[in-house]
Amino acid sequence: MLQFTCWAQQNHSCPILLAQDEKMKEVIEVTYLGNIISNDGSNDKNIQDRWNKGMGIISSVISLLKHISLGKHYFKMGLLFRESNVINGILTCVEVLNGLTEQQVKKLQNVDEIYMRKLLSAHSKVAKEALFIETGKIPINIVIKMRRLMYWWHIVNKDNTSMLHNVYSAQKSFPVRGDWSNLLDKDKKDFDIDCDDNQLKLKYKSKQT
Repeated sequence: MLQFTCWAQQNHSCPILLAQDEKMKEVIEVTYLGNIISNDGSNDKNIQDRWNKGMGIISSVISLLKHISLGKHYFKMGLLFRESNVINGILTCVEVLNGLTEQQVKKLQNVDEIYMRKLLSAHSKVAKEALFIETGKIPINIVIKMRRLMYWWHIVNKDNTSMLHNVYSAQKSFPVRGDWSNLLDKDKKDFDIDCDDNQLKLKYKSKQT
């Protein structure tokens, strides 16, 4: 069993956790369900790991596209691989991450932009906006916002006594800059969504009846 090492070692208020009467091991980080969780709450190592994974996926997909004769379906298949392999590979559970910064999102976007340039054989000086306008695809930063809004829908429709709902309620009651509910508020503002939790619940129930 693992216990995170206290962020400030001088702080003697950190509890000693036991599992079956044995002291839990102290660690700085742990990998759980594919995510790297750090004791300081930072997503840096997790995002770097996803960036590395994304670069590996790009190499595999581009190699596959070059070795299979797809003819006029080359770009269509390349864009399908983007959605199924690249996007899903680096954005798994990204909508639940707390404290996701703009720089970290840009790092994930960088993977997508590299893939699109390789797929389209686009020069490095070609504006990244042109890559998505030409293909009609949504950039990763927008995809993340959309997924976070869908996760919000999931949270408000869970039982009010669930741990997930309680954490969300606590973040709303005691807001901290950069926490998940704060990111959600920015997403709602960006998409011009004038709707609170109760209104979202009512819309869901009206569709069910």
